[in-house]
Amino acid sequence: MADVSGDVTKDPEVLEQAERTSKIEQLVVVRSREQFERAKDRLASVDVVGLQEDFEPFCSELEDRFGWDLGEPVVANDTPHEEVSNAFRARIAPDSALDVELYEFARDLVANRRRDGAARP
Repeated sequence: MADVSGDVTKDPEVLEQAERTSKIEQLVVVRSREQFERAKDRLASVDVVGLQEDFEPFCSELEDRFGWDLGEPVVANDTPHEEVSNAFRARIAPDSALDVELYEFARDLVANRRRDGAARP
């Protein structure tokens, strides 16, 4: 486990996590099928993947896997759900198609890892 009392910028675990985070940040814009396939590969290479809508079970998995105590959930930004028109959904659907597909891949990845009993094969 990382030593958080000293300079964490020299801790190998922190540096490795930063590298993984950088890979995740590269997933933000997916514009082509080639980028999409790379994004899927990168996402599959991340040890622990969680989904916002499944946040509390994800935190429980982190606690179990790493022996962490994350405490009670804290809600910092809770906004009410806002309906959007079907016309708006239709307008953004083509631009969001690969993003939706990547989300579905992530959802399946999480479900498969949970079913197999491992955060990462």
